[in-house]
Amino acid sequence: MGSDALPAPAVFATALPSGPATYYFRRSFEFNGQLPFTTLRCRVLADDGSAVYLNGTEIHRDNIGAAPAHGTFATNPVADAFFPKTPIAIPAGVLVSGTNV
Repeated sequence: MGSDALPAPAVFATALPSGPATYYFRRSFEFNGQLPFTTLRCRVLADDGSAVYLNGTEIHRDNIGAAPAHGTFATNPVADAFFPKTPIAIPAGVLVSGTNV
């Protein structure tokens, strides 16, 4: 057990122009840890809805219909962007050693 504090999680902010109904974000990362001993969670700042994929597998959907297409609006409007109350737990079987997208 160490006493050093863990680094803060990375935060990414992208300025978006007003207008389009749909935006796509893609970020890759390398994972070279031990899969059986890893827990991965993420938080999404969404206004009004979101769908999150990892390595081509949908892992989370919030306020978006079952089969959205480009230009699809959220199921229900939300006044302000929001973080989910709890982080999204990512299924261990979706994470791979090496590059993840």
